[in-house]
Amino acid sequence: MTTFDVACPCCHAAQVRRPRELRLMVCTNRPHLSYYAWDCEWCGQVRRDAPPLIISALTSHRVLSTLWTVPAEALEVHTGPPLTVDDLLDLQLDLAGLTVKAGGPDA
Repeated sequence: MTTFDVACPCCHAAQVRRPRELRLMVCTNRPHLSYYAWDCEWCGQVRRDAPPLIISALTSHRVLSTLWTVPAEALEVHTGPPLTVDDLLDLQLDLAGLTVKAGGPDA
């Protein structure tokens, strides 16, 4: 049976994992976001980048992969200044049908 020697980047503990204990997440529209993960006995979940060579090696040894895609909304180019808390409060007031003068409610 195939096993993989993996080292946790946090605690540096070397661990042996079977293919079913590794998770391979392959990003279809942004391959550089692909990663593989496993559960470290001491630190919890560990994620490592999975370049094409790693993806090929893992899949050839029967590590199951899950395909995922970055949503188009996350890839949109945004222009202009970011929203502020005041912008959101103004929007909430507009939606509620209330108006506030620039100097405050008593101005």
